[in-house]
Amino acid sequence: MRTIPVICIMLLLTSCPKKQVLPMADDSPIIISGGSTVIENPNATLTSSQDAEVTTVSHMPKALGFLCDPDPTKPNPCATVCPQGANTTRCRVDNLDTHNNWDLLLCEKASCSGNGDVRMDWIASNSFKVKIHANNGSLKNPNPGQIEHAGPSLQSAKLALHGGGNPTYDFSSCTTGQTCLIISYK
Repeated sequence: MRTIPVICIMLLLTSCPKKQVLPMADDSPIIISGGSTVIENPNATLTSSQDAEVTTVSHMPKALGFLCDPDPTKPNPCATVCPQGANTTRCRVDNLDTHNNWDLLLCEKASCSGNGDVRMDWIASNSFKVKIHANNGSLKNPNPGQIEHAGPSLQSAKLALHGGGNPTYDFSSCTTGQTCLIISYK
């Protein structure tokens, strides 16, 4: 007689809907550091061994800072706008959100080519999501809000903006254990 109530309780517990975790209305920047390639943001989630994403409910990527923060109100602000082509000094790329989409290749070698070791992309039609894909190796989630590519040290990156002239920017000289790139939100 006791088995029927226990079975009913078990069925009731297993059929309860699980609370869905939704992205936060957060404008925290995406921080990309050298060493093992580490991507940090409170909204970063691992979706498979090679894929992750950063999703917010109301903010879009606005600017990218190389070896500095693109937000002028933060410590270590970027002093100049990056010229197209090669960059090795502190600078920023503005108006990421005015292009149809962009790709950011993260490379674990001195020169960034091909698809990079890790690729981040943003598409205007899905404006609140930045997708992350490991082309070589896998991604892991060592801490909440942190995505890590288990590979050699991040050394360079390439940003390609699509639409509006398709400018590209090459970044080198990322230092192990230091912030290399910051993507700020509006």
